[in-house]
Amino acid sequence: MVSLLLFPGCAGQDIVDDAVTEAQIFDLINQARVEEGLPELTQDPNLYEIALEYCQEMYQENVLTHDGFESRADSVRSNGYTLIGENLARGYDSPETLVQDWLLSPDHQENILNPFFFYTGLACYNGYTCQIFGGYDLKPFIDPLGLWPR
Repeated sequence: MVSLLLFPGCAGQDIVDDAVTEAQIFDLINQARVEEGLPELTQDPNLYEIALEYCQEMYQENVLTHDGFESRADSVRSNGYTLIGENLARGYDSPETLVQDWLLSPDHQENILNPFFFYTGLACYNGYTCQIFGGYDLKPFIDPLGLWPR
């Protein structure tokens, strides 16, 4: 599942400390997962590098797009994951606003609250955020008849 969100106001704004912003977004996303009875995501350094490189590319090209997702997904698969998702955003006022708006968007929320995603790479770069999700498609083993709603 791929989802993007563009916030008005501060597109292209330099983020003084991207690492602090990343940590805040990461914590808020895990808080939302825990509130729904899901395990916290674990930051995977390989997925982080994929996300950071894509943030930098979007910044350099001044775009927000999922173009090239299959190439990123191939890189994620090469790390052993069989289920892959991506959320993108640009121009947010705060980590709280970003996560709140992601949770209000059905596609973003689906990625954040997907019980089969266990790992993530969440990167910020000069106002761009990319979150890559990695997990395992366990649904055929857990629900072979397809009765589970998610």
